[in-house]
This record gives sequence, C-alpha cells and structure tokens, in this order.
Amino acid sequence: EPFQRQVRGRTLTACPYPAGSQLGSAYWTFHCGSLSVLYLVDVDLRSNRFLDGMELQKLLPSQKGMAQPWDLVITSPLPSLGPALAQMGAKQAPTEALLPTKAMTEARCVKEQLLLEGTIATLHRGGSVLIPATITGSVPELLLLFDSAWEQDRQLSSNYPVVWLSSMGDMVLDQIKTRLEWMGQEVLEQFDERAGSNPFMLKNVKVFHSLEDLCMAHPLARPKVIIAASPDLESGDARELFIRLAGEPLNLLWLMGVPPDGTLGRNLLNDFVLQHAAQKDMRLLQCLKEPLPEDQLRAFYEAKIQELLESGGNLPHELAVLKAEFEEASRLKAEDGLPPPEQEAPTGASAATATPAGGSATATAGFEGLLGGSLGRARQAMRKGQAATFWSPFGWSNSRTLSHNEVRPEADEYGHLLTSTEVRTWKAQDQGSETYGLVGDGDEKSKDPASTAGPTGNAV
Repeated sequence: EPFQRQVRGRTLTACPYPAGSQLGSAYWTFHCGSLSVLYLVDVDLRSNRFLDGMELQKLLPSQKGMAQPWDLVITSPLPSLGPALAQMGAKQAPTEALLPTKAMTEARCVKEQLLLEGTIATLHRGGSVLIPATITGSVPELLLLFDSAWEQDRQLSSNYPVVWLSSMGDMVLDQIKTRLEWMGQEVLEQFDERAGSNPFMLKNVKVFHSLEDLCMAHPLARPKVIIAASPDLESGDARELFIRLAGEPLNLLWLMGVPPDGTLGRNLLNDFVLQHAAQKDMRLLQCLKEPLPEDQLRAFYEAKIQELLESGGNLPHELAVLKAEFEEASRLKAEDGLPPPEQEAPTGASAATATPAGGSATATAGFEGLLGGSLGRARQAMRKGQAATFWSPFGWSNSRTLSHNEVRPEADEYGHLLTSTEVRTWKAQDQGSETYGLVGDGDEKSKDPASTAGPTGNAV
C-alpha cells in the first residue's frame, strides 16, 4: 500500500513490495513528480515453501514497446563466484530417488532432493548433519521440509531427531505462526485446507535454547540434524558445533547460500566446494565466556583500579565522575564540620579525618577506600536500611536507582486484575478450601474462622 510524504513542497510516493528473499523483506518504488526510483536490493525471483518469489511483471513496462518507467535503479551486485557454483534451479523437477524412503517424495525440486539424499545418507552412516542458516530466510523453509519429510517416514523420526538450536527459537517460531499473511500463497492454502491448523505446528522438530540442553537430551555422538543460526559460522552455537563435529569425517555440513568474504563459511566454500579439497587443517580462534565468581571478579576490578591510581593514569569516565562526586561530597561535609562520607578503608591504610585544611587529601583517600570496598556508599546505605532513597550503582554515576518491594496482584489468564472477592472465590473453587470462601455480600475482607466460630464450631 503506497503512502505519501511532503518533501520541500513536493509529494513523494513510496510503496513496498515483497522481495521474496526473506520473511518481511521488500523492494521499494519511489515517485516524485516525473521522477521514479526503484530500490531493488536482496531479492529472489524463486519461490519456496513459505514465500512467493518477487513478481518481476510489476517492474516491466505495462505494454510492449514502451519505455522503461524507472529513472534510477539501485541494486546489489551479483556474487563474484556465482558462475563457479553448480546451478541446480529451484524449479527443476527432481529425478529418480536413489534412496528407498518415503521421505524423498516430499522433494519438489533438485535442490530439495539433493539436500534430503545427502542428509539421510549421512544419518544412515552414523554421522550428524549441521545446517547453519538465516532465521528469517532458510530456517522456516528447512523446518517445513524436514518436518514433512520425517512425517512420511516414521523410522527417520524415531531414530534421527531434527532439532533447531536457538536461544529464542520458540519465540521466533511463535512470531512466524502469527505472520502467515506475509507468506506465500501455498502456506495460506495449507492453512485453509487443514481447517485453521497452522503449517508451522511442527511435529518432528524440537527447539533447544542452548547447546548444553541439546547435549543433555541428544548427545553429539548420536546421529541427528541440527539447524542453527549464523550461516557464515563466525559466531554463536553454529561455530561451536562446527568445531566439535569437524573432527569426525562421517558428519556433514550444508552451506545455504554464499557466505561473505573473510568468514569461516566462505573459506570452507572455497576450499571444499570450489577447489574440491578432501581434507584440510585449519587453525581457528574460539572465544569462550566463563563467568568469574563474585570474589574473583571484585578482586580483578580492584586490582585494575589500584593500578590506575598508582600509575596516575586516566580513570574511565564512569569512575572519574564517581570520584568527582565523592570529592565534592567530602568538601561540603568538611566545610560544615561533619565527617566525610563513610568508606571501607583498604587493609593497612591509616584512618584519615576530615578537616577543612586537609579536605583534598581526605577525599582522595576516601575515594580509594570507596573503590576498595567495591560498592561503597550504595552498599552501606542498603545495610543501614536506607534502600528507599535514590543511590548510584557503582560505576554508573549518571544513573539513579532504588530498592522497592511490591506485592504482585492476582490476575486472570488475560491479565485482568482480580478483586479480593474474586480471589477468594477462585481459591475456594480451585483448592476446595472453605477458609477462602465468600464471607458475605459486600464484604471485601477475609475473616478468621476462629474468631467467628459459634457454639457448634461453624462460622457465623
């Protein structure tokens, strides 16, 4: 649907159209007076299982022989090694299947046929298959393909699990289910034919949030199909899985598309696909993130800050602002004849007293003591019960926070808050307890049965 904007007295009309490459991708047309611009970047003319390809007819002249309607076309260059890759068109019909399995009947083109044949053959040999792909592009298509193929062959679904490894996979899948109107006509027809059943209600695909959860449920030594993000293998679980699985020659890696230059995925494509290498030793840098215990982390930061103070170097911006605030507070208290702000003096340091003449030295010593205590005034205020007042977290002098406790009210499954009468009614029905039953009309307070008991022990 086009929309208009007024720009310097002229009307600019812009309209997006589906680009076909990823879910939500679009190319744009702009019209301003007699000028027209076409923004055509990252498009795909081929349709797949959940997206229709870009409609080329909308960009061509309405009648044969007419001039091209675009004054300017902005597009992206084609991949430099595109001609060097084997071309198996997505529209080419599959040939006779080499594997005797019903799963191959779900292949609609040569691309899907080769993908299923290589995957199933690797699983039968005892290897695992890793497929790094884009979340909004290849992942939905792969999920639909493997779910329907595994549905045709129960032996595959029972022996070789298909998993999607993503920390937010379930949330992404829920968002995909609610955006069917942005998908292709095939998905909409499946939704209508199945009487409202969503095509992305996957029966043969499991989602795991972390690599640890995946290893606990399905050890890496067991054959499986793993779909992960990061198609260039530069980060994330896909890179970690590749490092763990690369040492076993029975495993298989599928590259969906052409990764960018300088990435691990592009190096693998150049070495094993274009140059047909059988084996190659590679040195990879893998960064691991291990959380330090609180005492070690505090000691590390204290040592770094002490080094900066002793060397006379410049403190980071947050610590410099914190030091200035502490010195200003010490100066004001010294002028009023009050002791400086309390701090935790470092071990072996002599206690300094705040005097008008020695305010600067006292403030510096106090700041060092504040840093040595790691949380300083904020932590002391919390220990003294002053958490209700605003205070600055350590290292975040420009921020203010406070500690606040609030009882969460009861609400129904739609988020509507319940009154005390409704809460007691719900507890009485759900738990079968008379203690939380209704006391009387208009009474919003629960009564103690012991204080209202009559001679027979019944509540009156």
